[in-house]
Amino acid sequence: RDMLRENFEVIHYNDLVGEVLIKGYNKASGIDFMLEHLGHPEEETFAFGDSPNDLSMLSRADHAVAMGDGDERAIAAAEYVTTAPDRDGIYLALKHYKLI
Repeated sequence: RDMLRENFEVIHYNDLVGEVLIKGYNKASGIDFMLEHLGHPEEETFAFGDSPNDLSMLSRADHAVAMGDGDERAIAAAEYVTTAPDRDGIYLALKHYKLI
């Protein structure tokens, strides 16, 4: 872990599982890149997540939605918690925000 920290971000799921990302590149930076690329840097954003690798995106988005069956860290980071994906979670969240 110490060797990786200089150039990488390590996302821990548990003691045995994790992800390694190049420092400075994550789902939040992906949102920023797409908004700039599309010419809408101030556009309102919605993010849907369920795991620790979604935390940067959930904290970046204007509206953070966690899936009800997700990791407790994603749920804690969310503005709104919906049901599991197989229980119409995305649909219900889109209805909650009056996007559909």
